[in-house]
Amino acid sequence: MYLGDFAEDGDLFFKFTTRAFATGIPTTLAGSPVLSVYKDEGGAATEKTTAETYFDIDVDHDSIAGWNNVRIDLSGDAFFATGADYSIVITTGTVDSVNVFGENLANFSIENRSMGQPAGATLAADIAAIKSDSGAVKTETDKLTFTVANQLDTNPLSWSGGLIPAQGVTGVPEVDVTHHTAGISPTPATTGVPDVNTVEFLDVAVAAATASGEVNSNVTEWIETAVTLGSGAPDVNIASTDNIALSAQQKLDVNTEADSSMVTYGLDHLVSAAVTGTDVTDDSIIAFLVDDAVTADWDNYDNTTASLEALNVDTDAIKAETVLIVEDTDLIDDGTSGLAKIATDVAATLVDTAVIGALGVGLTDLGGMSTAMKAEVNAEVDTALGTTTYAEPTGVPPSTDSLSDKIGFIYMALRNKVLVSATKKQFHDDAGNVEWEKDLSDDATDYVETEANAP
Repeated sequence: MYLGDFAEDGDLFFKFTTRAFATGIPTTLAGSPVLSVYKDEGGAATEKTTAETYFDIDVDHDSIAGWNNVRIDLSGDAFFATGADYSIVITTGTVDSVNVFGENLANFSIENRSMGQPAGATLAADIAAIKSDSGAVKTETDKLTFTVANQLDTNPLSWSGGLIPAQGVTGVPEVDVTHHTAGISPTPATTGVPDVNTVEFLDVAVAAATASGEVNSNVTEWIETAVTLGSGAPDVNIASTDNIALSAQQKLDVNTEADSSMVTYGLDHLVSAAVTGTDVTDDSIIAFLVDDAVTADWDNYDNTTASLEALNVDTDAIKAETVLIVEDTDLIDDGTSGLAKIATDVAATLVDTAVIGALGVGLTDLGGMSTAMKAEVNAEVDTALGTTTYAEPTGVPPSTDSLSDKIGFIYMALRNKVLVSATKKQFHDDAGNVEWEKDLSDDATDYVETEANAP
């Protein structure tokens, strides 16, 4: 992604997410990751890496797995220069054990973008040129004076070798100059129009009169000297196609006015000034671009959720969720365990049910056992009682026990050794060990055997 065109020696921050290729889940960039920034230029590639102090990466930023923060101090090395483009690439690292060497993360430029600029030009150079030219214009225009609003003061030093007479003096003709420079003068001796012979205009004295009826004009200076209107000074109307360069001061004044106008209309906020408070007017085009309220208000804009970077993060999350949805959809459609398998099994069950209904006549009598079932049960009982053998039970016979152990204890008492003394009756296992005993007593009236107990 393109991060933008940055000012020289500024700071660059951006974030990116690494995801497991199999699941799309944000996953840590591992394997001692290294990023490199390459300058886009011909010939051999040159780069700087995150081993530099001015270029670093914070893996799992703010303890969020897979979310990484990158910082570059563009003043850290002369490698970062105006008029150049750069690319940021992973040159060491793995994601979910997959090598991501060569993954291009972002691109940016340093003062290398400007609307309408020729190739190789920079915004900083254009601004510097405008300031210089504006200052020169102001220097030149500062030399002009306006005693009366919107009327340029003029001060011709002489006219035909003498002072200019007052206007409207009897016997003094008015001068009508219809063409001044590189133009054709009126035809001599035209009634009511005096002849004017102006040989040169700027900084050169006009020649003396050479023909009857010609009025000589000697304007020794025009530019560089303030012209003051006064009694007897004629009004001068000058039309010129000459390109007159502005002075340095004039250019500075024009630049100051241009800067002031940009501030007045908030255009400085586009690049060089922060937007605060109500700097952007409600219902302006900029406000409409960021707010969908009835009255579009810039203050409703939240760059943490609506900026291009924030929208990119949301898009990445949507893409990840989409991958999971597709996986779930594939599982549902899976012929082994999904809906397709369930449909197949249901169809088979219906077939088997039909067969049971046909062969079992609907299984209307499920309360009794069939002859075959009874025979099977009888065979199992015969096997359990007549064929299967059981080991001797051990220990003291409990009050509750399995039928086979209860029969086993009786069989042991009948088969194995029983030792009877004056006070004990002991029952042995097949190996001759005493498993349990009873205590005996006889008071000549009652003979008593106690409950079985441990020997």
